[in-house]
Amino acid sequence: MSRIRDALSNTLGSKRLLAIVWPFLVIVVVLLVVSAQSMDLLLATRSYSEGESLWSKGQKGAVFYLLRYTETRDVADYQQYKSLIAVPKGDEKARIELLKPNPDEAIAWQGFVEGRNHPDDIERMIMLFRRFKNLWHMEEIIELWTEGDFYVSQVTDIAEDLNARVVAGNVSEAEMRVFRDRLLAIDRLLTPLADRFSRLLGEATRITKVLLLILNLAVAGTLVPIGMVLSNRMARRREEAESALQLSEERFNLAVAGSNDGLWD
Repeated sequence: MSRIRDALSNTLGSKRLLAIVWPFLVIVVVLLVVSAQSMDLLLATRSYSEGESLWSKGQKGAVFYLLRYTETRDVADYQQYKSLIAVPKGDEKARIELLKPNPDEAIAWQGFVEGRNHPDDIERMIMLFRRFKNLWHMEEIIELWTEGDFYVSQVTDIAEDLNARVVAGNVSEAEMRVFRDRLLAIDRLLTPLADRFSRLLGEATRITKVLLLILNLAVAGTLVPIGMVLSNRMARRREEAESALQLSEERFNLAVAGSNDGLWD
């Protein structure tokens, strides 16, 4: 009997503890979810910063090798250009797909891969683009991205024309100078765009950090008092129930004692 009594006592004690603790367990789970989402957003903004760096390096490198191609007319330089220009062109593929009402994420994924973004970052990049593409900073970033891709398309047009002339063998040095001047003019236009893009990403990251910090504090500041109120209420109800049960047992014991006295008499 003592073992049964101890087991029942332990069970009741566990239930009391659970009744008090469960609101805080829920709070911990909610805060973990909010923190995980916050971390994903921050990692996504970092991924775009790295992507912008890869985009700029690809664009600058492509123009560099095209300029060399106008001088050397070596097919190896043209192949280097094609390898590097694939980076911004891949990102362009992803951007165009994600701007569609019902984008195919597989196409966007492939575009970001061609842009040499790390595969672990691509899911977050797609998430950030789709969720926040209409917000102020993200909208301006996408506009700059679109303008940059427009100039990159001009570079590819020049490159195809240049390569066709070199292969045909009918391009003069004066025409080569014209190609070089056009490439340098486009490169000068792209440089401030890339700088502005980078600054906006930095601003967006800083604003996101502040907003997420406020969100986490607000969630914690709201849920913790609620959890305390619920725990206190549950504890009071448990105490009231135990008091009522104890009073009922005392009355029952008195009734049984009285009935035994009556039988004895």
